[in-house]
Amino acid sequence: MALRDLFKRSTGWSPPPADDDYWYRPVGAVAAAGVEVDAYTAVKYSAFFACERVICEDVASLPLVVYERTGPKSKRRATGDHRYGLLHDQPNPYMTSMGWREAMTRHAVRWGNGYSWIEFEGGTGRIAAFWPLRPDRMEIVRTPSGRIAYEYQFDAGKRQYLPEEILHVAGPGFDGLRGYSIISLARDSISLGLAAEQFGAKLFANNARPGMVLEHPGPGAMSDTAYERLKASWAERHQGVENAHKVAILEEGTKVHEVGFPGEDIEFLRTREHQVREMCRWFRMQPHKVGDLKDATFSNIEQQAIEHVTETIRPWCVRWEQAIALKVFGPNERTRLLAEHNMEGLLRGDIKSRYDAYAVGKQWGFLSTNDIRERENMDPVEGGDEYLVPLNMVPATSVGAVPQGGEPAPKRDSASGPEERAAAHRGAESRRRLAEVHRPLFETVMKRQIVKERNDILKGAGKHLAGAKRSLDTFIDWARKYYFTLRENDVTGNELWGLYTVLAESIQREAALEVAGAVGMTDELGGFLRDYVRQYVDRHAGMSMADIMAVMGKDPDLDPLYLLEKDLDAWDARPEQDARWEAHRLANAVARETWKSEGITHIRWQTFGDNCPYCTYLNGRVVGIEGAFAYKGDHLQDPDNPDNWMSFSTDFHHPPIHGGCDCSVVAA
Repeated sequence: MALRDLFKRSTGWSPPPADDDYWYRPVGAVAAAGVEVDAYTAVKYSAFFACERVICEDVASLPLVVYERTGPKSKRRATGDHRYGLLHDQPNPYMTSMGWREAMTRHAVRWGNGYSWIEFEGGTGRIAAFWPLRPDRMEIVRTPSGRIAYEYQFDAGKRQYLPEEILHVAGPGFDGLRGYSIISLARDSISLGLAAEQFGAKLFANNARPGMVLEHPGPGAMSDTAYERLKASWAERHQGVENAHKVAILEEGTKVHEVGFPGEDIEFLRTREHQVREMCRWFRMQPHKVGDLKDATFSNIEQQAIEHVTETIRPWCVRWEQAIALKVFGPNERTRLLAEHNMEGLLRGDIKSRYDAYAVGKQWGFLSTNDIRERENMDPVEGGDEYLVPLNMVPATSVGAVPQGGEPAPKRDSASGPEERAAAHRGAESRRRLAEVHRPLFETVMKRQIVKERNDILKGAGKHLAGAKRSLDTFIDWARKYYFTLRENDVTGNELWGLYTVLAESIQREAALEVAGAVGMTDELGGFLRDYVRQYVDRHAGMSMADIMAVMGKDPDLDPLYLLEKDLDAWDARPEQDARWEAHRLANAVARETWKSEGITHIRWQTFGDNCPYCTYLNGRVVGIEGAFAYKGDHLQDPDNPDNWMSFSTDFHHPPIHGGCDCSVVAA
């Protein structure tokens, strides 16, 4: 008799007898809560079943693809390999790939181990099929020679399999061979959940009312006939939800007394809620995946979904993939073939996030139009297989050709070729657009901060400037202390710090790629960023304090509180102005610091579109990386109007030089 026939006969591919649970013939145990828990009763607990179902269905629904390596960093689908169809489509004549992998994963989750017999074609050694085996009938043993063997209990007797004949997916375990049974470990938790469900079911079977006592007034006992009739009548008319609110007919003066709820009985609802979380802990499950949305919000649900994939589903996928590599591919094939789950579908974000990621992928040349269309289930288009790359990038081996010093650069970068100037312009344009993208975010946060600051100032002014005891001096002292505290606060705790950091990281990447430098924030650049934000806070506090002082000395005959309130209304315009200034200033400052760390010696001023006469005059000017385009005390004359001058109160090492300026610097 062929082994395949023995397997088919012993496992019974025909429907099992009604009194045989077939796959799950449990050996139960009574837990501390007094409810028997086994592989059959555990699945009646909704939280257990939901956690198990989510893992099994999510893992089984992922495409399982066999790849062939075509190079050190490349691979392609090995559709020509006979194992591709077995794993991806149909493991045997009776099952789909999802059905087989779902059953195997369920065995591994519930019993700790999932087993399949690997059927080989006679004479060829090719795998013909995978047949799932019952985990409760499998035992891992050692043979007299010391080897591992799989011993399976058929109806007709035991049979030992060689390790290479069994595909074994093991859950978390302790010896590297066998996984723990989650039911055995979580028996008390499951039992408590089942007990709470049973309590609730009995409670509502009694119309959610506590127990009752029927009292006969006496004297003497109730007659047997009356007793039996009352008992039957009461049960028939008042037990169950469907009999709620029916009129009771009592005999011989019998009275009804309710027995009140003990407080702990009401707690069963909270117990049920807690046990759902307890099950999630056992399975490493995000609660929202099993219907517990208590901690799920619009702002964190996407992140929780990603954590579900990376922390709950991915370990099971890796167990599958490594088991396949060990048992399905031969030792000489493992360097060439591999099986992987395509998890990209589960990690898809919202449409804006996906399209932003596609834009980055296409911009930097690792995604083509057709790659993107394939991920969005669209048909390819003609010419869509072309990969695009930024023209301002150079090979790393060309870094040595970048000037590292020597003769000072000319005032105007007229010697650069048109291609180099165009590439530098594209890099500057990319950084300018990044600044514009982040500008509304800066404005939003700055608005919140200016509202808080204005409210704080008005509150302090109301305390010191209102009423008969008003004192201008005490208010000014209070304001100085307020802004002193603002300056002393840790800048990294400021809400703007996160925005500064995100924009700085984006600009650093762009600036580094422009000169073939190293991408990533360094400790030096991080220190520069902290000092930069500190300077912004100091500058903002100084401007606010100076504005308040100017108002306080404006007109001694007017109410200072009234003057202050009028002046603070004008602060509404500050966030928009500051956001534009800070976004573009930070972009140029970080680019300059990045190039300085890469050894770039000179930078050039770069304008965009229509500009003021002063920016137009500076366009193309080259200065040393440590130099400035304008120094404190300099005066810049308008070339078109000799009567107009711009004076500088500080050194300007990079744009902007005035409000609305969005010029950039480029590495020269």
